[in-house]
Amino acid sequence: MDIYESSYEFGKITLKRKLVIALFTACTWFVIFFGYNILRYKGTMPFLEIGLFALGFAILSLVYGLLTAFFVFGKPIYKSITSRFLVYEDSITQVSEFHGKKTICRTRTIHKGKVRTIFEVNSDTAERPGIGISERRSRFAARFFGCVFIPSSLPKYEELKSLVESWKAVE
Repeated sequence: MDIYESSYEFGKITLKRKLVIALFTACTWFVIFFGYNILRYKGTMPFLEIGLFALGFAILSLVYGLLTAFFVFGKPIYKSITSRFLVYEDSITQVSEFHGKKTICRTRTIHKGKVRTIFEVNSDTAERPGIGISERRSRFAARFFGCVFIPSSLPKYEELKSLVESWKAVE
């Protein structure tokens, strides 16, 4: 059994990311508010009132979006992540500790011959590049239900990557 350890400190959330969160939240609230009122007053509301409703809901949604982005999602939930990788002959287990207000521990295991999805996480799309490994069929399911993530900063990253690629299930 080999043990590897990796740790990562989260930085601050950038202004660009906060503005994207604000825009997404504002659009969601606008669809909810405006959609509800359009369905509620089907055909009984004059055209001018619909425009005023839309303007009012747009302003209210923008305020909600900005408040959400800068106060609710303004700070990272976790300050750091420490991951340990336990590499056995027939499996890899990732034990991750998320450090924040509370420390949360999560364990994921990948077995030899059951690996179905291996995907590259580029530095363009994520803060930490590496590979994701899952026993599920699609990349979406691997992200949604969880996967073992091996960061490229790990000392024996290339060896682990080739080991996992040799474990891929034949379909």
